[in-house]
Amino acid sequence: MRPKHAFCGTKHWEEDEGTARPFTPWVELEYAHMRIDRVCLLDPKARGGLSPEDGDGRFDMFLFGGILGDDPPRDRTAELRVMGFPTRHLGPVQMTTDTALGVTKLVIKDKKPISEIPYAN
Repeated sequence: MRPKHAFCGTKHWEEDEGTARPFTPWVELEYAHMRIDRVCLLDPKARGGLSPEDGDGRFDMFLFGGILGDDPPRDRTAELRVMGFPTRHLGPVQMTTDTALGVTKLVIKDKKPISEIPYAN
């Protein structure tokens, strides 16, 4: 049985350099099976925030990009943004991937608005 929602993350294994790289054929193959409109890219630069309504079945997966990035940010999520995924952000707080996963679960499964989730520094 397939879960209602899948949560995926991205890792960047390239060396630290300022130039963007094209996707390798294996990366393109990895994303080829996805219906882009059914994958929500969690992107710190997204215009809209994740909301409980986003858990109503419009998305099959949540792809985490730009979580706990560099300071200053290098915007590595841009590599995924250009693929056309719908995007949402998790608010202005930078968080670890584990925390981002937990916040997404609270919003999507528990139907709790981001504005009601307390954060501690």
